[in-house]
Amino acid sequence: MPDIINIPPQRSPPRTRLRPRPLTARQRTNLRNIRRAQENDLRRLGATLNARSREYGPLAQEVELANSHRNDDAMRLRYLPHLLRNTSQRSQMEQSIQTDIGQRESVVEGLLAEYRVNRPYDIETIEHLRRELYTLNDAMYANTLVLLTPIQQEIYLAQANYDEGYRRYRYLDEQLINHSLSTHDLTQAHDELYEQSNDINIALGQGQGRNIRRHRRPTYKRGKKGKRTRRRRGL
Repeated sequence: MPDIINIPPQRSPPRTRLRPRPLTARQRTNLRNIRRAQENDLRRLGATLNARSREYGPLAQEVELANSHRNDDAMRLRYLPHLLRNTSQRSQMEQSIQTDIGQRESVVEGLLAEYRVNRPYDIETIEHLRRELYTLNDAMYANTLVLLTPIQQEIYLAQANYDEGYRRYRYLDEQLINHSLSTHDLTQAHDELYEQSNDINIALGQGQGRNIRRHRRPTYKRGKKGKRTRRRRGL
């Protein structure tokens, strides 16, 4: 029976943790230049945000005032038709009771009803009473129309004011929404740029180039490579 030879297990060599390479002088210069540009952008964005913050209050007040005027115009536009109808009914009732035309109209209506029942053959008198009744009705309507015309004109004016106020409110409200969205985007860009600048400050303080993200200015636009761009050869 052959002897069994125990072979000790081979151990892998210990792994050494690689230290990040220190920044070269050129890398430090590049990072300082990037940080300087970012600081200028931060100041510019901060000034813009402060200006927009001052603009928001007056613009919001304009929207609130326009909305209040729009609501007032809407309430008046709902009230005026009721006033028109009530004025017409009241005018007809008052003329029927308090005016000579109204009293004559009652008399003519009674006579016309009597002739139609008792003297239907007296066509000439019936036609005469009917024409007189129409004339009295037209006169009463003309008197009522004098009272209704100013109210009707006021309704037209209220409708025009409401339409104009509604358009102004919608315009200002859209301006306020766009202002808020634009301010939100600027705030987000400011925060991201601040984080990038802080990363560079940490990297410069530690003197290491590890975990440094690529940084771009807010107005960065990717361009096309030129014809003379050199390509790096693979090692």
